[in-house]
Amino acid sequence: MNKTILIIAVLSMLALLSTTAESSPSISPTASSGAVSVSSHSRTPATGPADINTADEQTLTSLKGVGVKKAQALIAYRQIHGSYKSLNDLTQVKGWGKKSLRRIMDNNPGRLRVGHPDSSR
Repeated sequence: MNKTILIIAVLSMLALLSTTAESSPSISPTASSGAVSVSSHSRTPATGPADINTADEQTLTSLKGVGVKKAQALIAYRQIHGSYKSLNDLTQVKGWGKKSLRRIMDNNPGRLRVGHPDSSR
């Protein structure tokens, strides 16, 4: 009986330690300045709207389902072709098909917006 309680206690502590380690920030020294940078592996999603005509990479990657590559592709396309006129314009961007756009919109209700497009497009 005591062994069972001990095993359960040890397993509980290990589970607690593993979840704490995953959510705690990592600390790493920078090579050139000797300064220490702190970063967290889990990003906190923003809850405000993301205007696809003005959003930066950080804002776009805060959307659930949008990674760095998709964000960079959206920004690059916007820089070349000008502002988006509608959310459906995103389907012209590499990696942004109809299914992914629908999934991203469903995962981020009300967050994707189209600001006033410029006239260069």
